[in-house]
Amino acid sequence: MLEDADHEREELRPYLDRFHEADKTASVLRGQISTNTTIEVFFGVGVGLGGTIIGLAPFFWDIKLAYGATTGIVGLCLIIGSTAGRLVKR
Repeated sequence: MLEDADHEREELRPYLDRFHEADKTASVLRGQISTNTTIEVFFGVGVGLGGTIIGLAPFFWDIKLAYGATTGIVGLCLIIGSTAGRLVKR
């Protein structure tokens, strides 16, 4: 019985090695998915805030020209920065 069990264990060894390889691959893929989700959230927030700030620029232009220009530049920088971050991480 001991020899049969030993023989059966040797037959199952390749399955154990393949299991460990698949487990490593799965954890790497899980890490990539969570990273991509985080990047997408940051991109959405950056574009949303940048668009909102650009939308407020006409209001600040009525108060003072420099305020409106600054608001537009900040909003545009947020949009460009979040888009560049998304492109770099892909």
